[in-house]
Amino acid sequence: MGPEFAECDRQEAVDLLNQTAAETAAIVRSLTDEQLARRGTYIAEMGERSGEDLIERILLGHIEMHWRSIREALAPS
Repeated sequence: MGPEFAECDRQEAVDLLNQTAAETAAIVRSLTDEQLARRGTYIAEMGERSGEDLIERILLGHIEMHWRSIREALAPS
């Protein structure tokens, strides 16, 4: 997401988060075991990784990095 979302209010941000989370989950669920096991290089410094590893490290791991600020933003005002 880029600067075009900088002016979103809280509810718009939550709605967008829910929408993109659902879309992303559907894509991940649709991957076959063969696709998840496929290996390649996404970032040179990381070396070769499987699709499953990239999902765990980048997609889920990135959320973990921001979890505290996400929880604070979603807390009742």
